[in-house]
Amino acid sequence: MAARPDFAITVAARKSLADFALASRVKLGLMTGMRARNIDFDVSADAGEIRIFAEVAAGGVVLGSSSPMAKKIRHIAAGIEGVRDAKVELRRYPAYADI
Repeated sequence: MAARPDFAITVAARKSLADFALASRVKLGLMTGMRARNIDFDVSADAGEIRIFAEVAAGGVVLGSSSPMAKKIRHIAAGIEGVRDAKVELRRYPAYADI
């Protein structure tokens, strides 16, 4: 059954798996490196280009792509093998009263 063409591992499937594995390694590195109890990371990868969306619960955190937090996130991501570039977008969780 695995020899059927429907189950063949294509170049696109290998790329998808490699991107998923890289995004997973980056997310693990961020969760460990940031000691992230109040940050929710969503990480995607495309051939070494990483996009990181981080939702922050802390009210006093400065957001923005040049903020200290964004710089630390980029620094951690850059240390992961296979990362060529990392784009970071920080967002604040909606206030609990607004939910």
